[in-house]
Amino acid sequence: MAYITHWEDRGIYWRYTGMLTLDEMHRANDELIRDPRFDDITYQISDFLEVEGIDLPTDKMESVTKQLACLDLAAAKTNPHVKAVIIVDSEEFHTLAEIYAEIVNKSPWQVYITDTMQDARRWIAEK
Repeated sequence: MAYITHWEDRGIYWRYTGMLTLDEMHRANDELIRDPRFDDITYQISDFLEVEGIDLPTDKMESVTKQLACLDLAAAKTNPHVKAVIIVDSEEFHTLAEIYAEIVNKSPWQVYITDTMQDARRWIAEK
């Protein structure tokens, strides 16, 4: 799997492709939180439309998703102004995105799940 990070004016966009690995998810998250620009972003877009699968045993996917959500709960204490958009088009990824959103929505962050970039951009602009 690979991911591309694109810093935008007020946010960050990640595009993931191929097989999704836990290491790359952690690396992307660490890069964001350690970057001084993190304090000023107002949104993050995680685009999983080109992901072919997850390189994790099925019985570990939910717990790993919860771990990643908990990392973002901590990040929300540093920057509480983030709108997190998750772009997914498979049932498996949508279920995991809902688990993530249920946890992260307990913070000041707002999470939105969609299946198109156009809808993601619209939601960010409206908020």
